[in-house]
Formats: sequence, structure tokens, C-alpha cells
Amino acid sequence: MKGKPTPMSESHYLKSDVGDLTVSNKRYVCTLCHAPQADVRTLVGNTYRSDR
Repeated sequence: MKGKPTPMSESHYLKSDVGDLTVSNKRYVCTLCHAPQADVRTLVGNTYRSDR
């Protein structure tokens, strides 16, 4: 569907004791695994700074 993000795989979630799903801390930083495949300009800007 155009304009909608692809849902994360089930492997990115952990199930709590009560059955709720939450994103695994090991899978939270997407760019650790999902690295750019080409040297192109990013589609969405990022202004996050970790020193704040």
C-alpha cells in the first residue's frame, strides 16, 4: 500500500507475561541491521541528537 510503512516482522517483538507485544530492545535501532545499500540522499530527515 503506497504511503504506509511495512509492518515489522514478528521477530522484532517480545511477548510479555500477559500476552502484550512490545518491540525488543535488541531490535529497536533499525539502522544497526538495515543499512543503506546505495550512496544516496536520505528520504526522511533526522534531527535527533544524543547529546541532549
